[in-house]
Amino acid sequence: MKYDEHRIKMMGEGGKICASIMEQMTNEIKVGVNSLEIEEISKKLCKEASVVPAFLGYNNYPSATCIMVNDEIEHAIPKSYVFKDGDAVTVDFGIIYEGYYLDMTRSVILGSNPVAEKMHDLVSRILDNVTAMAVTGLKVGDIGFYVENEVNRAGFAVVRELGGHSIGEKLHMDPVIPNFGKKNKGPRLEFGHTMAIEIIIAEKSGRMMTDPNGWTLRTIDGGISVMKENTIMVGNERGEVLTKI
Repeated sequence: MKYDEHRIKMMGEGGKICASIMEQMTNEIKVGVNSLEIEEISKKLCKEASVVPAFLGYNNYPSATCIMVNDEIEHAIPKSYVFKDGDAVTVDFGIIYEGYYLDMTRSVILGSNPVAEKMHDLVSRILDNVTAMAVTGLKVGDIGFYVENEVNRAGFAVVRELGGHSIGEKLHMDPVIPNFGKKNKGPRLEFGHTMAIEIIIAEKSGRMMTDPNGWTLRTIDGGISVMKENTIMVGNERGEVLTKI
């Protein structure tokens, strides 16, 4: 994926909208709020901004958001659930703006949950550092090696079956960006390449299972999962976050 000035301009504009909607959603995640309220807010804000929810209808997914709580890792269809003190709530959300996709995720820790708070701080720091690393010539394996090493050192586990992906004209594009890898291995990233970096970690093993609904992925051992994601562009001195206000 080579540098394309129009693509980057459109994704930058779309990224601001996506980040604004995400901020408004996460501000409403509080004890006593129903998960379905957050889903409805996302649809309302997309309509007001004249953007299309990227996930709604994608591979027949039925919602605009994925809203995970505690041991749910990814692809959780919003359901009638009232948030409680101590919950780790993760919202994955994306939009289509002028034909380009943007994708981001945030976790919110409600009340006191020291383990989840430590995990949240960890994924935030790792994502910031990966963004700084995302320069011309970086290999995909370098990202994965760094992420897994940092997560393991902190006593947690990466979810190896899931990870980031390139993004632009489509939601999921090659190359994928796993949270594990070997140094100096994998595709070489070039200036202007856009990708959704997803730092997905688990409290325990990182192994997962699928709920009967065929979508919701959760930890097989009941451990908490926390995630943070931004759409970024590979730069010459450091990566640039596109999903920011």
